[in-house]
Amino acid sequence: MITHTRFTIADSYALLGSLCVPGVQGKFEVRSFTDRVKRPRLIVVHENWHKAARRERIAPLVVVQFEADGRKNCIEQTDKTPFKDVDLADLSRRAVEFFHRNEHGTLACHH
Repeated sequence: MITHTRFTIADSYALLGSLCVPGVQGKFEVRSFTDRVKRPRLIVVHENWHKAARRERIAPLVVVQFEADGRKNCIEQTDKTPFKDVDLADLSRRAVEFFHRNEHGTLACHH
């Protein structure tokens, strides 16, 4: 299980955009790990990550890591989240779309 503190998310992951999911209150954020250029890593977290306690660990719902050979490794994590009914494959696909739009300079926040 991949987890981060709220400080790691705030300091190391740039916001690419926000997604709404029918039936879930609030938005999901697509964030890109700022220190990885050649092999980007994206995470999808609920916007309530800001409210986590100081030492609380936050498990992104989705982690997408691009490998050196161009493959995408999508890790879907539902074990420690309250969002059991969210279509994680759709979140993965939409996160990658945000990344590609941002990469080409045409991304605006998408609700």
